Amino acid sequence: MNGEIIATDVAPKNVNGRVLVPISTISKALGANVSWDSKTQTVSIKQGTSNTSATNDVWIQSLNDTYGEEWAAVKRVVDLFVLAYDSQDEELVKSLVVEGFDKTFIAPGVYVPVGGNYPSILDHVIIDAKKTGTVDGRGEYKVRVKFVSYVGLSSPVENTWDIDVTPRPSKVDKYLIKKLKDRQRDFHRIRFSQD
Repeated sequence: MNGEIIATDVAPKNVNGRVLVPISTISKALGANVSWDSKTQTVSIKQGTSNTSATNDVWIQSLNDTYGEEWAAVKRVVDLFVLAYDSQDEELVKSLVVEGFDKTFIAPGVYVPVGGNYPSILDHVIIDAKKTGTVDGRGEYKVRVKFVSYVGLSSPVENTWDIDVTPRPSKVDKYLIKKLKDRQRDFHRIRFSQD
């Protein structure tokens, strides 16, 4: 979809020369809202009001079973991390990550960008999340965050990070950043390595 690979929870099948794909995956990728009524065994698809493709529900997973306090704690650590990163507050970043946090997404051993021109974050939004496991009865999550940023007088650009979040040991309502993957940087690495 627009150059992005969309993962499906059920593999597409070729049946008698026709390719069958999950309707939910295709509908959501095209910006429609999909719901399932288990009582009537009915799928409802309602076209969204936007002409742009949907950016939510990247992983086709419902987070409806997530407790409000747990999700609030996950969102809080992501927001604090983005704020600390953007303001180059290395001490705050260090307090928000697990021991052994992989800092190489900037440079080896560097927690935050230091000096020079670096992208200033104008805005960020969580566009999706999925539960990846549990630790001590609390969820671990992968959170996809989209940024709008700029460097100097350049035009704003968009970028996306996948942030792995894990419960802080012995703190019921606290989470830590476990890993960060800059999807744009990885995309450029792949593109450049193929050229």
